[in-house]
Amino acid sequence: MGTKISSNRNPLYANDEGNASVFCDSVAVATTDIDSADIIKLCPVSGGTVVDRVVVKVTDLDTNGTPTLQAKIGFTPMDGSTAVSGADTAVATAAAWGQTAATTTYEIFPPYRVEKDSYLTIVITNVAATAAAGTVYGKVEGEATGKK
Repeated sequence: MGTKISSNRNPLYANDEGNASVFCDSVAVATTDIDSADIIKLCPVSGGTVVDRVVVKVTDLDTNGTPTLQAKIGFTPMDGSTAVSGADTAVATAAAWGQTAATTTYEIFPPYRVEKDSYLTIVITNVAATAAAGTVYGKVEGEATGKK
C-alpha cells in the first residue's frame, strides 16, 4: 500500500497565532414558538469558516409527549440567499431533538465549509405534543480561512 500523505499544504499554526474560531450564542424559546417549520437562528458564523464541531445545549423543550420534537440542524446564509446544497442538514438531519436538558456535540467530518456569513440554524420538522419554554445554546468551532 505504501505511504499516503495529506495533500493539505496549509501552513501550521500554534494556538497563539492560529486562525481557530469559536462562535457562541443562545436563543430563548417560548412554548408558542415551537411549531413545525419554525426556525431557530443561533450563532452567526463568518463566511469562509471550515466547521469541524458544533455543540448544542438545550433545556427540556419536549415534555415527553408523543409525537416527539424533531429538528434538522445546519447553516443558513444571513443575506437570505439560497444555501448551498445540503446546508440545512450539514450538522444533523431530521431526528429527535430537545427532549431532555442535554448537551449534544456533533463532530463534522469531513469539515463543512460555510461559504457565506450564516447562522447555525435549527429547523423544527416535527412538533412535540407538549412543548415547554426554554433556551437553546449553540457553539460552532472551526477554522476561519476567509471568504473566497
